[in-house]
Amino acid sequence: MKLTKHLVEHNIPLYKVKKVLTREFTSLLESLAGDIPGGSQLRNEYLPQAVEERRQEIALELRGRKIGVLMDESSERFHRSAVMLSIFTTFDRAYVAAVRVLKPGTKLDAEKVVELFDEALNYINVPIESVVSFGSDNAKYMSKAARLIQEKYRSYGCIPRIACLSHSLNLVATAFCDQFPEVNALVVVFHTRIQYWCAKRGTA
Repeated sequence: MKLTKHLVEHNIPLYKVKKVLTREFTSLLESLAGDIPGGSQLRNEYLPQAVEERRQEIALELRGRKIGVLMDESSERFHRSAVMLSIFTTFDRAYVAAVRVLKPGTKLDAEKVVELFDEALNYINVPIESVVSFGSDNAKYMSKAARLIQEKYRSYGCIPRIACLSHSLNLVATAFCDQFPEVNALVVVFHTRIQYWCAKRGTA
């Protein structure tokens, strides 16, 4: 149980358990008796309790505090399903509050994001009054979700949307390159050559 809780707190996938147990886990391993359990055993026997304990700890730490909510889409390791991450941030810390793996074929649209937003708040017992911002990338469905959240909770005050600066810069750079195809092609050539040289020297 102690090992599972440690992996959960550090967001380490359970299927990697035998690969990541290095010197930093030596003291933890010394407290365990017998062989190191595999990912399947950890997942079935210990994970539910470890996750619930961590949820309670996060809820307690966030009680009465103002938070920002960050939401982003990813995919699980086999790329069969979309995964929505909900991260709660305070002035000094960030918490992975909820990870929702959607069923294959589930449409991830603005309405679904709002549903997952509410679900994450309820899961950690955070009242909407504590939310001071909503952060996401610049995808159209995320922009719409931000507007829907603002409209839904307008009576609780303004929940400003904070767009991802890195994604914004990436979109600007992409639009710039599209205006100058010759320069874009030259950049691609240089990038390819640099990757080749780094790989040849073993510095990639």
